[in-house]
Amino acid sequence: MSCEIDPRHRYGKNLHLYFDEWSKANSGQPFFYWLDLGDGKEVDLKDCPRSKLCQQCVKYLGPQEREHYEYLVVGGKLLHKLTGKPLDTNQGSTWTFVMSVSKRFYTGEKKKGLFHHSSFLDGGVTIAAGMLIAEDGVLKSITSYSGHYKPTDDRLDIFLSFLKENGVNLDKVEIHKANEDYERNGNGKLAGDVSLSEVSTSDSRIKS
Repeated sequence: MSCEIDPRHRYGKNLHLYFDEWSKANSGQPFFYWLDLGDGKEVDLKDCPRSKLCQQCVKYLGPQEREHYEYLVVGGKLLHKLTGKPLDTNQGSTWTFVMSVSKRFYTGEKKKGLFHHSSFLDGGVTIAAGMLIAEDGVLKSITSYSGHYKPTDDRLDIFLSFLKENGVNLDKVEIHKANEDYERNGNGKLAGDVSLSEVSTSDSRIKS
């Protein structure tokens, strides 16, 4: 039994509120059919109005857009590929990153419900994913957490090896493994986050 991914890329946390309503309805209709065309198309939840469900859609980058989020690791520093500018994450914000199977490194500021880990590679396969903090190109912290990709410790090890090979001094980097499930909150502190994936819904009852 396969799972269906929302072609409209709506935010998974919002989507699951409607999924719960679909489960209660027991309509016999596939979830996304029920939601957009079937018996549930008029459902408008108080906790997530239909307008919010439609507006909060995760952006997927095309090849040209993706170039603006690509960084190189040169001499131990994270530098923007196009401009050469060193990466400097804003204090209090959350910066997500992914590394593609071709070892291209992308990072950008997370915007909840709009720009997530899945945005960089159009939801495609990654070697590693997580969050980071950097100052003037110097990596300060890595958090191996992604609700979408659910990175494992071995994927983190691959990414750390990549950084070390390119001159990053890992002894000075704060590293949080996947099983710690950390994310930065609005105050810049580390806090647990159990939010669901950006778009993909893993429950097997969502049939394709």
